[in-house]
Amino acid sequence: MPGLEPSYAASNSQVETGSRTFRPTPNWFLIRAVPLGGLALWIFAAVPRVAVLGAMFLLVVVLLWLVSRTSSVTLDNEGFCYSSLGKSQSSHRWSDIEAFFVVEQKALGLITTNRYLGWNYSPEYHKQNPRRVRRAVAQWVGMTEEMIKPLGLDVRELASAMNKQLARTRGISCAAV
Repeated sequence: MPGLEPSYAASNSQVETGSRTFRPTPNWFLIRAVPLGGLALWIFAAVPRVAVLGAMFLLVVVLLWLVSRTSSVTLDNEGFCYSSLGKSQSSHRWSDIEAFFVVEQKALGLITTNRYLGWNYSPEYHKQNPRRVRRAVAQWVGMTEEMIKPLGLDVRELASAMNKQLARTRGISCAAV
């Protein structure tokens, strides 16, 4: 939006005012790209015979840059949209969502390896789109009905912001969230 300056939330995810858009921070890209780029340059200089390996590392740096530029979650009064490199944009309405959760994938049951943004659909949504088996399986295994992996975003901050927006659209006080 013209005239509005971007600001940074506590987790450093970039937030634009108006319709709220979460994007990866430049640090997310730099932390991954600088070591890979340095390794690629070292390979080019030290071992010219395997320059193909260095070129592959540079290709990974370019892909990381593209992911950091295209990944976003936008919240507005109607719902939210998620877009990322290689995936079509998906939109969901607030009225279809029951709640948002942080879903952790753990190695050996102890070490968190990945965090996903998960949500369950509302009972009204299930009346329109019955998915009894999907919901039953999700509840049985302790997971959510839908999940996305927003690359470069703090999933805990995102889940909190989305639950607050969900409460706002339903007219519930944000203090209860």
